[in-house]
Amino acid sequence: ILLFTRKRLTRYLKALQSRGVPVQVQEGLHLAERPEVRHLLQTFRLLVLPHDDLAWASLLRSPWAWCDLSLFLEVAMAPDSAWIDKLRRISRNRDSIKTITTALDRALARTGRDPAGSVLRTLWEDLEGPARTASRYGMAGVANCIELCSLLNDIDQGTPQDTLTILESVINETYEPADPTMAGSPIQVMTIHHAKGLEFDVVILPFLDWTPRSGGARDDFPYLLERVPGGAGEHLIATKKSRRAAEQPALYRLLSRFRKDRSLGEAKRWFYVAATRPRSRLYLGGVADV
Repeated sequence: ILLFTRKRLTRYLKALQSRGVPVQVQEGLHLAERPEVRHLLQTFRLLVLPHDDLAWASLLRSPWAWCDLSLFLEVAMAPDSAWIDKLRRISRNRDSIKTITTALDRALARTGRDPAGSVLRTLWEDLEGPARTASRYGMAGVANCIELCSLLNDIDQGTPQDTLTILESVINETYEPADPTMAGSPIQVMTIHHAKGLEFDVVILPFLDWTPRSGGARDDFPYLLERVPGGAGEHLIATKKSRRAAEQPALYRLLSRFRKDRSLGEAKRWFYVAATRPRSRLYLGGVADV
């Protein structure tokens, strides 16, 4: 199944899952969109920023350190100012909190000394993170958490604050790994871009009612910069009309047309790539106005 854009990926995955159809996803959802990854990211934040209340709240509501609302309130209302001290106080009478406190003390002591991803993964594993993540999110959730820890090790800057800054700048461009339990599925979902150079027995190309010339969600850019078609690489730039002007400047209208024509040309090239991927059958789908 080849998609023009990733915007419809979630819709197709939900539809396939509702039908019980196993599917391999190449470059699936953004890693930061996964709930288990958001919890683990907040767990790393509290190691770096121990006074981040939201990070502590996320930890105590995560699968690996779950506290029901009454216990969470008990911890939050403890008289200590620091969350780790609140936990230490409550852990005197709560074995479940003592387990969390012990693991956190080890992780806090190693933060800034050992690679960030290794510290986070050890903490996650000490709190039975893999088993608890698997029980709620499946093996895909475990793979996502491991991917986050690996990413942290790859971008480690030597200081936790710098590593956190880099992580927050790259996490939204990182995709979740393939679900290991779906490795045997003969059905794959990917973008057309990812399918370049590949071939398949059968290809389904849905959403052919997509209109690349519609301009997307925004078509009133403050300025346009476009290359002159058929030229030697020259570019033209135009600014949009002022509030007093009745219509857009002629050059802006011309570049807007160039931009839409370029989008249409790109869509045609992607369609050609998709249409030449199948060895035997190609199914085209879309909604047509009749």
